[in-house]
Amino acid sequence: MSLYKNSSIYVVSTFLLKGTSFLLLPVYSYFITPESFGIIFLVQTTAGFMTAFLSLSLWSSVSRFYFDYERRSEINSMYSTMIAFLTGYLIIIYSIVYFNVHHLANLLEVPLFYVRVGVFISFLDIFLPHLIALLRASEKAGRVAIIRTSLGVTGLIIQVIMVIKMQDKVAAFLYAKLITAALGFTSFWIFSYKYLNFNIKWFQLKDYLKYSLHSLPGDIANWLVNFADRFMVNKISGNAATGIYSVGYKLGHGQNLFQNSINEAYVPYVFSRYSNLEKYNKTLDHRAGELFAIFTIIAANSIVFIRDIALLFEESYRSLVYFFPMVALAYLINGYKLIFHNPLAYNKKYMKYKSMIWILAAVLNIGLNLILIPIYDYYGAAFATLISYTVTFIILIILVKRAVPVRYRISRFIIIFLISLFYSGLYLLPFSPLNLAIKLLLAVLYAGIILKISGLYTIIKKYFKGKGHGISTD
Repeated sequence: MSLYKNSSIYVVSTFLLKGTSFLLLPVYSYFITPESFGIIFLVQTTAGFMTAFLSLSLWSSVSRFYFDYERRSEINSMYSTMIAFLTGYLIIIYSIVYFNVHHLANLLEVPLFYVRVGVFISFLDIFLPHLIALLRASEKAGRVAIIRTSLGVTGLIIQVIMVIKMQDKVAAFLYAKLITAALGFTSFWIFSYKYLNFNIKWFQLKDYLKYSLHSLPGDIANWLVNFADRFMVNKISGNAATGIYSVGYKLGHGQNLFQNSINEAYVPYVFSRYSNLEKYNKTLDHRAGELFAIFTIIAANSIVFIRDIALLFEESYRSLVYFFPMVALAYLINGYKLIFHNPLAYNKKYMKYKSMIWILAAVLNIGLNLILIPIYDYYGAAFATLISYTVTFIILIILVKRAVPVRYRISRFIIIFLISLFYSGLYLLPFSPLNLAIKLLLAVLYAGIILKISGLYTIIKKYFKGKGHGISTD
């Protein structure tokens, strides 16, 4: 199955699972106050940290060690060993966390009940990514889509009903997340059953944990980049400012969802080709250029049309227009990281450097937040994230050449970025029907130019001529 066919499946299923709340943000802005949104995002982000930290990033070992085994029995044994360990370990850890959660509630200055719900969400959310990692590595995109689509549609219905009907909007939002997480937990065990056996090899667990623990600091640092700014904005400016800032970030997160969906197909695609660069270097260069163009087009257009999109929101949220371009650019750079960072995950010797890069990003982000937020509020927070992502991306580019020396045509990336930066200047146009028409016209012209430069135009042309339904990725 081709990279783009798998990617399209992941994009649709991911947006149905995680993108529903993103798509409903303008609607929710008329039901949920900025103060309530501030609490919701604090609890969700904290739950996300617990999921990332307490899972030990073991899902990353599923993705990587799958390629070290050839027989189905060996893969099932690997998966069973990880899940057996994870289940016993999490029951113990979350029991301890639950009975001490009041300390966390005091730190966040959030009612204890909301934090307890967040803890349950965190526990239930840990399991499904391991199954997804296994299915993704085996390129079973269709099965991933079935799981995610069913969860997404169900979660969407529950979320809308509860937010509209319940008086406590924070509880409504979190209850909906809890029910969706419970359904995901149930789906994990149903779909994992055929991959589990009693051939547990505890002696191999050390290797799995060693790899995942190299990934863990990076995952935690990535969370810190996303949480530190919200926490500091909340402490300095209150829940309302946190809500506005978080909604702006949620909008930017839409492109991140798309990037991560593509990456789910991209990781096994490049992993299976890194071992033979002499044959696949040109192909890897082409795919990187195409994804670079896609990510850039989406980010540039989100910046250009943010003033128009903001009009869909309740008036108290519309100040997000002014810091959103920095958010979109930061997520774009994060998308570039997904394109180029894979050699560090593939070459086990370099896994530690991947984590170190994200630790640096977290330290730099926190330091800049401490300086900028007291002066510039959430504008400073957005700028701090952009700077930390940019600096660490530059370092990453230097390291990946040593891990797996793929030869890229750098000039093509630079041209695409510069054209997109120039096009993004249309952001300065205030809203009016005429300006919207101008932007739409130039958006089509801009996309055509970037598609031509990246080579995507040729792929699309072949596809619509009926020659590309089996587009070769080699």
